[in-house]
Amino acid sequence: MGKSARILGEDLGLNSQEMNQLLKDQGFLEGAPGAYVVTEKGAPFAKETDFHRGPGGYSWYNRNWTQRTWDESIKDALDTSPESCQAVRDAVAEARRLKWDAIKAERAEADVAFRASRSDLFPIEKPESAISDSTDSENGLSGLAVAGIFAGGAALLAGIGYRVYKAVPHVKKWWNTKVVPFFSEEKRRRDQRITGG
Repeated sequence: MGKSARILGEDLGLNSQEMNQLLKDQGFLEGAPGAYVVTEKGAPFAKETDFHRGPGGYSWYNRNWTQRTWDESIKDALDTSPESCQAVRDAVAEARRLKWDAIKAERAEADVAFRASRSDLFPIEKPESAISDSTDSENGLSGLAVAGIFAGGAALLAGIGYRVYKAVPHVKKWWNTKVVPFFSEEKRRRDQRITGG
């Protein structure tokens, strides 16, 4: 039976990304993460099975994916020395760092562009004397403070909504495995007492 990259990597102390990188570095795979292809060198060891989930009413129900497993004998063909494993760990960590640096830079650029496009929400900074003169006489809050309060409230509501969304499956599972059986058993006992059986 074949093993996935994750299972192969467990014996070496590597996660699935690192194991795939090791297979790529040694010529068994080519491509990029999420789009690897088995090479001629890797073909004798790999087995790919295509799956399809569907039909469904939504696009995410109609998924296609390929599962790749590796024969156990590939361990004999791989260089699994500690130096090789450490080099793979370092390469994956560096790729992850570069990816996140690029994401942070894109976010910073998008933030600057958004702030520039919404001067009504993010006015150009004024000297302190101008800021103290621009407060709203009714409630004592500047427009920036009000925008900050609304933004904070929206972020808080979004956070609460997300946590509820993530908790619902766990609550449903708890309800169906603990509460419903408990009350079903209590009802059965009560019915037995009433009927005398």
